Order: sequence, then structure tokens, then C-alpha cells
Amino acid sequence: VGLLIPYLVMERDMMVAWLDTAAGEPAVEATAAEIGMRKAFRWREALCLEGRRRDLVCYEALHPAWIARLGMPPEGVEGPVEREVRSPAPRAFPILEGDPPLNAMMVGERVYLRAVEEEDAQVFADWSRRETETFFDNGRPLRSPIATAALHRDLAEDDPPEWVRFAICLRENDEVIGANGIDDIDWVHRRAETETEIIRPEYRVGGYGTEAKHLLLSYAFERLGLHMVRSFVWEPNTRSAAALRKQGYRDAGYGAWTGLKHGEFVGEYVFDLLASEWQAARR
Repeated sequence: VGLLIPYLVMERDMMVAWLDTAAGEPAVEATAAEIGMRKAFRWREALCLEGRRRDLVCYEALHPAWIARLGMPPEGVEGPVEREVRSPAPRAFPILEGDPPLNAMMVGERVYLRAVEEEDAQVFADWSRRETETFFDNGRPLRSPIATAALHRDLAEDDPPEWVRFAICLRENDEVIGANGIDDIDWVHRRAETETEIIRPEYRVGGYGTEAKHLLLSYAFERLGLHMVRSFVWEPNTRSAAALRKQGYRDAGYGAWTGLKHGEFVGEYVFDLLASEWQAARR
């Protein structure tokens, strides 16, 4: 650490270098402090080592020339463990009368999750061309139905899967309004990253995304047996950050200078959520 990080920053001229390590390693912590690194974020219980859970801590080293040019970026601030969950999941999802929606995996009051099908690729592509929001990290995504279909075919063939993705559909008419998924699944440490997109702007309000997220979390924690999930939110995307906090995620910190937006370097907020927290908050 003491040799590699300075090499990456000062010789390879990286703006930022990150170091992920298990918490509670005094030698690593001391070395990180000695070479001027600072804590970016902490994921609770993200590692299972020698039969017990340990936190994963990320340190970051910032290039001094970029600090002089841009100023010191915000430090990562962790939210409280004891926090108000404003929109908890229901204790039990609705009991269906009759047959469930076709190919449904998880069913809620207004939406359900099913596997992404090949014809959904055209829907995703069509709505990407109607997108009005510009807060995405690389601007508005212009999707090819061919590439989108190929991506989801490849995901479906992975065994065991690294990324499980669902279409979010309305129960009333089976229309696709978005997608969500569990990405970068680590089957050893039982952790993963969650992602959500609502492609229909009129459904970005009213709690549709939160309902779909709770269905996804139920699948992650109860079907896959994951222990914790995490999420990243691009700094300009304040709506998604607010939604994650509403769904019970905890602020885990902040990563500096992860990309460009409106001609300025910005970072991303980091969140985590434990299975036990999600279960305890259900009403």
C-alpha cells in the first residue's frame, strides 16, 4: 500500500486511487493515514472472513495538483445506524386471487417483477429516445434494441448469475415501466449492488420505484439469501439518493471525482443496507 498508492497517484497521474480493505487492520489503516489517504466510505458486514462478518472500508488518495486546481472535494459522511425508514416494505406482499401475472417472479400491490424478455428491448430503446432528464452520468442513454436484447440474453446464460435483472411491470395492464436488478453478486460474501431505472417519467413519482425496490430486496434477501446490498448514486441524481434513503438505505460515504457533469468533476454517494435492517423495518 505504501508503495503502490503513491506510484499510482504521483507517477501514473491518477486523479484518485482507491483502496478497499477489511476494517480493523491497524497496519493498513496506519499506512493509509501516513501516505495521506482518507476514508471514502464503509460498507457494514460486507465481508465474511474466518467465519465472522467484517466491514469493508474504502480509502481514497487524491492527487495534490487536482486538489489545488479544484479544491478539496466533500468527505464521505456516514449516516446513523439507527435511522427512520420512511417507506418500509409490507410485512407480507398481497395474496393473489387467481393466476399471477405471466412469468411474474415477485408481485406487489401495483407492480410486479418478471424476467426481461426479448421484446422488452424495443420498449427500453423507444423510451430512451423520449428521455427528458439529463442527470445520468453519461447523459441520456440512447439504446439499441439489438444490443439491449443481447445483453439480457448473456445475463440469462450466466450460471451462477453475476447480475439478475427484472422488468418492472404494472399489474393493471402488464406494461413495462422500468427495470431493476441485483448486480456484482458475490456468492461467497453474500453481498451485491442494487440498481433501478424507471423508463416512464410519469411513474417516477407515486412510489412505484419504491414498491419495485422492496420486491427486489425481498428477492435478494429471502430468495438469494444475501446478507447486505449496496448502491451508488451519481452526485447530480438527487432524486435517486432521496429514494434510497426513503427505502431504508444508510449513507455509507462518498467517492470523489468519479466523473464529469456540466464541465465539472463530481463524485457519487454510496449507500448500504443489511438484510436484518430491512426485515426489522417491515410493517
